[in-house]
Amino acid sequence: MDVLHITEACGAGVRRHLGLILPALRSRGIACGLFAFGSRFEDGFIDEFSGIGLEDVLFQQDGASRIVSLVNAAKRIRRLCREREPRVIHCHAFSAGVAARMAAPRGTRLLYSPHAFSVNRRIAFPKRCIAAISEHILRGRTDGYVLVGPGELEDAASIGIPESRIHCVFNGLPESILDEMLAQDAARAALGIPKDVKAVVAPCRLEAQKGLPQLITAWRGISGNATLHIFGEGTMRRELEAQITANSLAGRVFLHGVQPNLHRFLRAFDAGVLPSLYEGLSYSLLEMLAAGIPVVASDIPANRIDNGICFFRIGDGDSLSAAIRNSLSVGTRKATFPYALERQVDALVDLYKL
Repeated sequence: MDVLHITEACGAGVRRHLGLILPALRSRGIACGLFAFGSRFEDGFIDEFSGIGLEDVLFQQDGASRIVSLVNAAKRIRRLCREREPRVIHCHAFSAGVAARMAAPRGTRLLYSPHAFSVNRRIAFPKRCIAAISEHILRGRTDGYVLVGPGELEDAASIGIPESRIHCVFNGLPESILDEMLAQDAARAALGIPKDVKAVVAPCRLEAQKGLPQLITAWRGISGNATLHIFGEGTMRRELEAQITANSLAGRVFLHGVQPNLHRFLRAFDAGVLPSLYEGLSYSLLEMLAAGIPVVASDIPANRIDNGICFFRIGDGDSLSAAIRNSLSVGTRKATFPYALERQVDALVDLYKL
């Protein structure tokens, strides 16, 4: 096996990342395996990755605590390394980064993609502190940091990761994605959105990182028949439902849950918004730009990838409301692709063959 990819089976962005790069790497002759673990597997996760022709696809799902799950994953990774003898291990996101770097045998090349470092200052202090200590301990086991977006560069510098170990391989999309996107009327019909309303999409997991409480509060400043459609699932659902009710926004703000292949339906919307507090590089942002809808995003390094994005200041509800109102008056934009999947895969192939 050339490369064993390791991930915790949660987080829509990492899932999208692997769903794009693994088939592309296979088409380039890179023999890849995937090991996914954790207590929570998203709907369709196993079916999606079982059907893309990888050399090995292995899952470990348990109901244990986070710590026990990490220990169990580390044991399985150690065994997989003995049995499959991968030349490279590429681990994705924090938990997999900890488990893989603890367990991998000496001599195996170890690459780590944080997909947003957990040391970002907007993360709660206890978690940020644990992440910083873990990174300091595990840095010596890491041959390279594969950063997926510009936002990670600042965090890498803040914790002293040497530039010689940093590889910028930013997330990208294939232009063929345009062929998968439905026209506005067809997309609206599929989602049940009336033709005579202004509709804004927020493709976000319902987690603190995504800044949704600020977005819902700011929606009070949006007048008329505009509706906000949030697609995603997460631990904040009840809190957000309560906030929608308390602000009398029922019928104007909708929590739809997970919509498979949401990118196909993005042209249904008059604008999109990504209010994240921190990111690596959001595929949702890339897909909204590709769909050609006006985009509003928080003014953080990870989101500064296109001059056509309308930015707002985190914590400034008036700035966010104004940005949304402005975006609704813009109309359709030209589809843009800040980063291409083909270039991303070229860089990964070169990196794996070093």
